[in-house]
Parts: sequence; structure tokens; C-alpha cells
Amino acid sequence: MADFLQTNTPRLRVTQTGTRGSHKLTFRYPPAGVLDDAIAAARSIVTLMLAFNLSGTSYESAEWAAEGSDVFLPATWGSPITGGAQPAATNAVPYGLYLNFLGRTSAGSRVAWYVFNTHPNSQSANNRLTPAESSDVTDLIAAFTTSATVLCGIDQNTFVMKAYANTGINDRIAKKSRSLV
Repeated sequence: MADFLQTNTPRLRVTQTGTRGSHKLTFRYPPAGVLDDAIAAARSIVTLMLAFNLSGTSYESAEWAAEGSDVFLPATWGSPITGGAQPAATNAVPYGLYLNFLGRTSAGSRVAWYVFNTHPNSQSANNRLTPAESSDVTDLIAAFTTSATVLCGIDQNTFVMKAYANTGINDRIAKKSRSLV
């Protein structure tokens, strides 16, 4: 499989801010694609991601980089998408919980989106959250599938998502949080 530079496609980077810190979520779109279409697809996806987030999470801004460039410029994101499911972040809620959604492009490259600032109800005993366990997983995978005509993988090809989300805890964040208690 070919190696691709990070700058192989235009990118839209969305900032997620929550009670447990800020994270960046990157969406790729084809060189012939339109930035406004990528923003619309990203907004619909992050709106559904709020079902997994702690309350107080916000997807508040975006920036974009052209193909071949590592310089990100501000993008017109619109009003922040704020919300999140309960519970609120407290010391009783574990730090570092995440979900990741995986897929493959038509050429075999991996695509992945990580959702941070997630609540314990989004976790699964076997580290794999399936549509049978959460209808929110079904909705989010459907949104990824719909957006596959606008977004792409690093190799500029369309992608297909797996029908589940992996769950886990970031050990570094969990260890660091012990000093906060």
C-alpha cells in the first residue's frame, strides 16, 4: 500500500472543547471538493457525536488547509454546536474515555475518527459498541456513509465504515487525572 503525505488532500480541522480539554477532529475532502460541502457534512457528523459526549462539550470552530499545505486558515464554521449527554464531568466520571470509528477506503487505506470527552454510558464491556447496544452508533455510521460522497480518505478515495465503534480509555490521561482527585 502506498504511503501518503499528511497533505495529500485538503483538510478541515474542527476544534472540540469540553470539560476534559480540547481536541482536533480532521475531515478530509477531495481536491475537487467544495469546502462548504465538507463543513456541512462535518457539522451533521459532530451533531450526532454529541450523543456520546459529556455535557458541556462544544464543537466551536474550524480551520482548513489546501492540498499540499500544512498551513491552516480559519473557516466559516457557523455557530458552535454545543450540548452533550449526561453526566457532567466530575471526579466520579473516569477521565480519558474515547470512542473511535473505523473504516477503509476503496484502495484499502484506513480511516478513523476519535471522539473524546465521552461519558461512561458510551463504553462497552467488550470494548466494541455495536448498533444493538446503541442506536446512536447506527445514526453516526449512517451519517459517515452519507458523507462518503463529500469526504474521502488520505488516498482521495471514498470510504466504508465498520458497523461498530471501539471504546477505550487513554491511559496517559487517566494517570494524569489521578493527581486532580
